[in-house]
Amino acid sequence: MKNIYRYSCGEGKLDFVMLHGWGLNSNVWCYIINRFGSHFRLHLFDIPGYGFSQSQESLTLSKISETVFKKRRHRQYD
Repeated sequence: MKNIYRYSCGEGKLDFVMLHGWGLNSNVWCYIINRFGSHFRLHLFDIPGYGFSQSQESLTLSKISETVFKKRRHRQYD
């Protein structure tokens, strides 16, 4: 899965991955990143077909979660 948009911010020592709900995008978190950013390193993703991520083949929530986890773990972002 390519072209998954992500935005990282925050100064904390722990990583916190934030995924939006169906039909939304990562902008849904804009009002809380300041509050959490001092405690965590935030990673906001747009799931495929939403926000700035390109649409992909038919996906399940399980497949999306697995892809985001792999890309976060290996820091492979497009």
